[in-house]
Amino acid sequence: MWFRKRLRFIVKTLTYKFLSVLITILAVWLITGDPMIGLTLGLVEITVKLFIYYIHEEIWGKIKFGVPYCKKKKRRKRKNRKKKK
Repeated sequence: MWFRKRLRFIVKTLTYKFLSVLITILAVWLITGDPMIGLTLGLVEITVKLFIYYIHEEIWGKIKFGVPYCKKKKRRKRKNRKKKK
């Protein structure tokens, strides 16, 4: 069940990103009249946005805002127990 939800999320993410890049490529092509400029800008956009997203996530990973506080539980060491026959 969780795999289907995860797969759905991944497919939705990829199709959304594909559509957004396609719109950028088409808009630049229509404005400039040159499809190569559109493709180039589309590739630049996806590369730069992935890099910015990575930096954004790294920064937010260090910010404690909105993260509930929880104490770390101490783990007990397990003693080797012999199996009863």
